[in-house]
Amino acid sequence: MAYLVCEVKACAHNGDGLCSLSDIQVDGDSACVCDQTCCLSFSPKSAGQNARCGACRPQTAIDCEARRCVYNETGVCQAERVRVSGCKDHVCSRQETECSTFICRE
Repeated sequence: MAYLVCEVKACAHNGDGLCSLSDIQVDGDSACVCDQTCCLSFSPKSAGQNARCGACRPQTAIDCEARRCVYNETGVCQAERVRVSGCKDHVCSRQETECSTFICRE
């Protein structure tokens, strides 16, 4: 499990920078750079919705489809610390998220 920092404030699962899910999925099968990845677990917040912070935790399991990432070992992220951020200031969809920790294997 990784220490997950989520900077995507528009996600329904984000509670003070932590995720309320125990497991997330990162996509990016052919990614070479971080903006070619995305968080498949992203869900947009509805008006006034906030994640229940009691359910938020820093340790999160990450299923990773970014097979070219140095931290990906058989589909599971092995990074100690992972940062998920938005590609744009106002994120509306999962395609506008990214795994900022992604590093392409040489």
